[in-house]
Amino acid sequence: MPDGSQAPRSLFFYTPSTAAAAVFTAAYALLTLGHLYLTWKYKSWTTSGMLPFTALAFTAGFAVRVFCSFHDTHAKAFIATQFILYATAPLLELANAHILGRILYYVPYLSPIHPGRVLSSFLMLSFSVEILNALGVMQSIVGTIVQDKAREDAASRVKTGNALMKASLILQLSFALLLVGLGAVFQFRCFRRGIRTSKVNMPLLGVYLSMLLVTARTVYRTVEHFAFENLTAASLASSMPPVVLRFEWYFYVFEAAVLFLAVAVFVVLHPRRWLPLHKTTYLAQDGVTELEGPGWNDKRPFIVTLCDPFNLVGLLSRTPRGANGGDRPFWESNGYVFKKGPGRSGGESTEEGLGAQGTEDAA
Repeated sequence: MPDGSQAPRSLFFYTPSTAAAAVFTAAYALLTLGHLYLTWKYKSWTTSGMLPFTALAFTAGFAVRVFCSFHDTHAKAFIATQFILYATAPLLELANAHILGRILYYVPYLSPIHPGRVLSSFLMLSFSVEILNALGVMQSIVGTIVQDKAREDAASRVKTGNALMKASLILQLSFALLLVGLGAVFQFRCFRRGIRTSKVNMPLLGVYLSMLLVTARTVYRTVEHFAFENLTAASLASSMPPVVLRFEWYFYVFEAAVLFLAVAVFVVLHPRRWLPLHKTTYLAQDGVTELEGPGWNDKRPFIVTLCDPFNLVGLLSRTPRGANGGDRPFWESNGYVFKKGPGRSGGESTEEGLGAQGTEDAA
């Protein structure tokens, strides 16, 4: 409600705004159409196909919230909108991870990790986040719904649910830090070797901006859950809940608008505007020429690459290329050299792109 007073019997702490929910439903629907068009235009279903799906999921979540604005005691609708909105943010992080992996394929010799394992590695983390989200939302909402009938059980459920959701949010923050850190290490390597093309920097900028916005939303949700932690039916009867829970505009500013911008970033900075159509096309060491390669070759078993995407075993054992880490990388025989930094002469190999190829004995 505008004055921040509690709405009696509402499953929210306020009466949800119909107009705001409808505006964001329409905005996300337009964003879905925009991303569908761009994905079709650039033929980038394998690169950015998760973006229209993510926007569509947000559209569904806010559409259900419109229904909730007329029926704020409808338990199933309340559960649906909460679950959809909580579950979709990690999917957006996963979409960013997929785009980052696609960027790493473009400059494979400087990738700190097997590009194809970026998505699979972060997928496991995202799956854990989604499980915690689902369990946490269900426990919290069931506790809220039954609080008038069994206050002790309700308080226990709400406490458990919020603990699970806080763990989920902390995992999301870790996800963001790891993803941005991976991109930063890669970009630093490119900068040091003289590869400063917009074909690398602009897609990375899109990932950075999107992840910054997703992280801002996650911080807001974390603060919200810490505020909600000690809130019970008894405390609500004697005092007002914290302002972050009491005013709906916090949700629309730090959740709805921020996540909208996080998805909309890729309308302007769509990765296919700079990256080639096929991931086998890569940038030569001169930072200008594009070549067609055979694709990343990693002869280790899939489960090994999944559990050890950075090839730490190879780094520690100093396993030569061609033993367990696969054949010598295809880029070492393409005839191109770096403009600056180590490896400028044709006889030196790239030592930084060790994600899955293993290491080479020091000369």
